[in-house]
Amino acid sequence: MLQTRLLCILDGFGLAPKTENNAVALAKMPNFRKMLQHNWWTTLSADGEKVGQEKGLVGNSEVGHMNIGGLQLVPQLSFQVTNSAATSYDLTVKANPEQIFDPKDVLKRNWKNTSRNKVVHLVGLFSTGTIHSDLRHWIGAVDAAGKAGAEKIILHIISDGRDSDRQSLLDTWKYFTSKFASRLENYKDRIFLGSVGGRFYVMDRDQNWERTMFGLMFALPKHLYNNDVENRAFYTNFLSKYNEKSLGNFKKLISENIDLRASILKTDLLKESREENMDSLSEKLSTSFEDISSTIEYHSRKLYYINDIFDEYLPPTVFNFVEAKDTVWLLNFRTDRMKQLTKMLCDLNNYFDLNLFILSNNDYGIEQEYASDFDFSEPEFNYGGYYPVFKNKPVQNTLSQAISNMHKTQLHIAETEKYNHVTFFLNGGQDKRAEGEDWVIIDSNKVNSHAEKPAMKAIEITDYIVDNCLGKYDYVIVNYANPDMVGHTGDINASIESMEVLDKQLGRLVTEIDRGNHKMLLTADHGNVEKVGEYVDHDKHLIDTEHNPNPVPFVIIDPNFSRFQVIQNVHKSAKELGLDIDLEKVEKVLNKDNGLNLTDQKKWLESEQIPMPQLELWYAGVFLLCL
Repeated sequence: MLQTRLLCILDGFGLAPKTENNAVALAKMPNFRKMLQHNWWTTLSADGEKVGQEKGLVGNSEVGHMNIGGLQLVPQLSFQVTNSAATSYDLTVKANPEQIFDPKDVLKRNWKNTSRNKVVHLVGLFSTGTIHSDLRHWIGAVDAAGKAGAEKIILHIISDGRDSDRQSLLDTWKYFTSKFASRLENYKDRIFLGSVGGRFYVMDRDQNWERTMFGLMFALPKHLYNNDVENRAFYTNFLSKYNEKSLGNFKKLISENIDLRASILKTDLLKESREENMDSLSEKLSTSFEDISSTIEYHSRKLYYINDIFDEYLPPTVFNFVEAKDTVWLLNFRTDRMKQLTKMLCDLNNYFDLNLFILSNNDYGIEQEYASDFDFSEPEFNYGGYYPVFKNKPVQNTLSQAISNMHKTQLHIAETEKYNHVTFFLNGGQDKRAEGEDWVIIDSNKVNSHAEKPAMKAIEITDYIVDNCLGKYDYVIVNYANPDMVGHTGDINASIESMEVLDKQLGRLVTEIDRGNHKMLLTADHGNVEKVGEYVDHDKHLIDTEHNPNPVPFVIIDPNFSRFQVIQNVHKSAKELGLDIDLEKVEKVLNKDNGLNLTDQKKWLESEQIPMPQLELWYAGVFLLCL
């Protein structure tokens, strides 16, 4: 039988001492505990500079998979955007090699054509989480638009609640206006609120196109934004091309949220607003800069929080629409949750012939949507279409390419919530397969919250690996989404349940690995589920839904593991791949003896029993090649 080498990535699974918020420690995970007791293991660094980010930033799934698959430290585009935003997106080629043009210069010259509106709509996740966006990029864009001569700068705020506290929208706005007061001062009379909506809708990545459409209502012509969607041919013609279920789901989504808004407005809390509908509400609230704070407070705290609807799920409400010949600037730096939004926005632009000038802080991996050879050298031009300010450069000589170069076969498998991560990101930002590489994607559950079905698709993924992969592929790379996706719900009980389901799948894999003499490396891309649920900070009760900077496990499951052989193979692979391997650190880590006894469910790792990371996350990919 063919010997398979399996790389198992537990998405969002860090290691930390036991607390009442640590779902890993609280869950019954006998198989994972045995792994730590009976196999060689250590930890890897998965945050900050160790994964090519700015110091102090927690890791995330995109960054983690790019480093694992990159076989080396992969500098992140977010760092370049931050450098550029500090100077209002000045084009400094030396510091920011992936920046294509200076948006200030391009906007000025585009506006020389008097038919275009000097209106810039800024769209992005408004969060302190720095996983998908950065407030420094927001203020840089405000500054750039203002210096270019924008008459209106309209903010379309996507509320977070996953990578930040779930009730943090107003606090984030107050922080933003305080932190960047001096840079905002010159533009206050030009800044307006465009829309507010939760990331659940606007940043969907699981092909729930109806959510994306609902989140993009601000880009629709005004006459389509009302309660009567049943007879609008547009929805039938446009949405149905994405997914046959999208149209019906969209109508249901709109109806549910109109009913929701109506029920909220009939509460005693807002007696004066009982008869208002979606349209009159958005018209009533002031959107000028000085009133944005009170509008956000009214919209979030008084309308929704009181009904247990928090930042991630705030139904989108439009205050100022995008008009034909406006500029739209997409500010998120991360790719996976902007692909759908960007594709649909470009499609809307074409469908309605809006002639929007669409900028973005990343190309978001949809190269077919724009011409990469555009030329802004003309003194005057009248450009519509999609033009990324930054181009994400693909990583070369990736793990997938190395396996293919050895003429070996490989399979990458995940559910749709994480399919980009074991394909596009693991392959260095390239949406293509190497020779001998297969992909299997299992549809995630269509739920509002993964706490509803904490098992997610872990069982189905394991079924597929056991039935179709072990002994048939040379390499298998699998992502289990449970720790991250359920951890993001902030539900500690659902997180514990999801870990127990996941542990059973790990047990099944180990049984098959032992039976077929296969080998497995188990690791993670960043922390999350080891701290989830309610906690108290300065007498304030909060719900933790965020990523954490904890080290991630790295376990070698190989009955014939040879320290000497692995060191030799690491050295050989480093030479062949041209990698800068720290062999001294590898030898030090491989000497580690973690003698543990975790049989007792009440016991868990103490701080001193969790090894301080000596190696970066990208070593996981290197080790896979060396088994």
